[in-house]
Amino acid sequence: MLFINRERRRYIKMEDNLSLLSGKEVQWKKPSFTRRMVFIGVCICVVVIISTFCAIRWRPGTLENMAFTLTKFTIPKSGVTVCSNKVRVEVANNFCDHHEGHVKATNSDHRSHYKHILVDDKHRMLYCVIPGTGYSSIIALLAHHRGHMTNNSASSDVDDPDFLVSLGLKYLDTFDTEDIHERLTSYFKFVLVRHPFVRLKSAFTDMFVGATRGVENYEAAIVQFYGSERLTWISGHPKITFYQFLQLIVGSKEFQDAHWRTYYSTCHPCDIRYDVILKMETIQSDILSIAEHLNIGEDESSFERFWNTKDLLKYNVTSKVFQTVPVNLLNRILKRYRKDLRMFGYTWDGYKGIKCKLSHFKGKKCC
Repeated sequence: MLFINRERRRYIKMEDNLSLLSGKEVQWKKPSFTRRMVFIGVCICVVVIISTFCAIRWRPGTLENMAFTLTKFTIPKSGVTVCSNKVRVEVANNFCDHHEGHVKATNSDHRSHYKHILVDDKHRMLYCVIPGTGYSSIIALLAHHRGHMTNNSASSDVDDPDFLVSLGLKYLDTFDTEDIHERLTSYFKFVLVRHPFVRLKSAFTDMFVGATRGVENYEAAIVQFYGSERLTWISGHPKITFYQFLQLIVGSKEFQDAHWRTYYSTCHPCDIRYDVILKMETIQSDILSIAEHLNIGEDESSFERFWNTKDLLKYNVTSKVFQTVPVNLLNRILKRYRKDLRMFGYTWDGYKGIKCKLSHFKGKKCC
């Protein structure tokens, strides 16, 4: 109606001017039906676009209020501001000290806590093994240092107990109680992490996209959860989407794997206070602290030799994938990995994406 009235006034004004010149009276004509429908359609499109933008911009499921997280951060190609290890450890320990419901275990009552802790007696070192965080590169570095290899060929052997034994490595849960306690209190301890969402995306890609390892291991759990009629089948195996993968993680007790187990339940960082926290986002500088402990030169711990540099810059891709996840499911994922995110300075903002940013007690911001 506003359009019609505006057009009518403009038309009448124009015709009045012509009437004054010609002396003839002119009748007003309504805009055509097509023209009115086009205008209405444009208005509807504008309203839909604005509503969609607002819904995405202020969608729930963010962790903006998480402790130690104040600002935006996107991993650039270079120039990442790296937190000192002291800051990372302070943040993790502060979370543990204030986390409600945490009861510190002793070395004798939770032996299962130590089954992922790899012991290097030669260097008096403990390393918590977390699949999906570049742990094969750590093993490759240790193997290279012992003269077992010259490149990253350890990747296929890291789960072979005989290979680890050949390197002089054993898991902490294989020791008796007294030896466990002695190593926990006197050895150098470190852990390597990455943003949990990047790790999830990587696990899905490696195990369920163009590969059958994940499907073969979890076919029964997948069929039990969804039912065969709701699945897409390719070459006799169910094909799942990333959305279905996330649903299985939070909804199926049978769909559990070390590649998406939380850092908190894998390494128990509130029971085992780690001396060094490494991050995949800043591994190029972080790895030097391990090289120093091993007493090897920088060239020998060459970044290009043991680390896939292309894997470090997947934040933008992962952000786009998670922005398509329904809010209810995303909230369940956030709840599951909440401790990992808070302890290690990772966040999710539904509009801006994933971040690596710590704001420690002096107000400095870094990864």
